Amino acid sequence: MSFFSGTVFSNALLMQTSLRVIIPDNGMQNSKVLYLLHGLSDDSSIWMRKTCIEQFAEDHDYAVIMPEVNRSFYTDIDCGGKYFTYITKELPEICERLFGFRHSREKTFVAGLSMGGYGALKCALRHPEQYAACASFSGAVDVQGLLNTGESIDVQFPEHGLFFGKDRKLDPSLDLFKLAVEVNKLPTAQKPRVLTTCGYQDFLYAYNIGFRDLMNSLDFDYKYIEWEGAHTWPFWNTSIQYALSFFDGHDLTGTPA
Repeated sequence: MSFFSGTVFSNALLMQTSLRVIIPDNGMQNSKVLYLLHGLSDDSSIWMRKTCIEQFAEDHDYAVIMPEVNRSFYTDIDCGGKYFTYITKELPEICERLFGFRHSREKTFVAGLSMGGYGALKCALRHPEQYAACASFSGAVDVQGLLNTGESIDVQFPEHGLFFGKDRKLDPSLDLFKLAVEVNKLPTAQKPRVLTTCGYQDFLYAYNIGFRDLMNSLDFDYKYIEWEGAHTWPFWNTSIQYALSFFDGHDLTGTPA
């Protein structure tokens, strides 16, 4: 595998931004492409530093694109960067131009942890024509629920008003629950496959159970897995292995393949 670590200029963000990319040695003509998203307190280097993603990518023959979006919740904002536009529109164009990637829906996937789990689900549910499947690990799947916690969200994410509005009422285009209901109206072949994982001890566990219950009531190819674990890297290192197996169509029983 080859590894790129550097910066690119984004017109959507109006600035240079960090980017890490794992590139298969056999080139990009037939490789699958995974966009792997970071959490609220992380950056584009975190997956390489905290997990075995390079080895997993080699085992499953994936190119892995790890962008940086700061604390944006992968959301376009009126007074700043268009982070969602960057991830879903501009970044694929940059990667095709610089690395020769070939994006086809059946070979394009998106996954992430915590804030990145929210981002991955939002990407796939708002642009189901672009992604064959998505995965969220310990995801911040219920942003409205988090906004309703008041002082708690103010301490952990004081800038939330910039991205979700000061009235704490989430726009439907940013609400994963409402997006899932809308995408459910599509023909089965047009819906992304969805995986979510969460640990029993995770502070976002109850929110993930709520999202699980909604998805189980809809007609998605959906899988939820839970086991002992908190909001930690050992849990996410295992989760990304499950996700790659899920993307490849394997049965998710036992230990990750």
